[in-house]
Amino acid sequence: MDATFTVRELCMFLLMACLIVLVIFLIVLVVKALGTLKTVNQILEDAKPIASVANKRVNEVDGLLDDVTTSMGGVKNALHGNENLVQSLSSVGKAVSSLVGMLKKTD
Repeated sequence: MDATFTVRELCMFLLMACLIVLVIFLIVLVVKALGTLKTVNQILEDAKPIASVANKRVNEVDGLLDDVTTSMGGVKNALHGNENLVQSLSSVGKAVSSLVGMLKKTD
């Protein structure tokens, strides 16, 4: 029994075989990508509380820096004679109390 193949039939067979291998490769790729996406989603869910705490602390520090800037401006004004020393010391006291309050919240 003889089997004869033309060059065209052989090329079509090889092309179909390559197409089947490509489809299998893409299916494996999609399955692995879904696994990776699940892992990334879990990591992001775990990072949400950390990000919210960091955001809260940044806002507290920003407020503290505003207080310190104000008090240092008061000291500068007092040194230049634009404000009396009692007002400057009051501003510094407010900044220190803000700092102490923030440190107590973190403990």
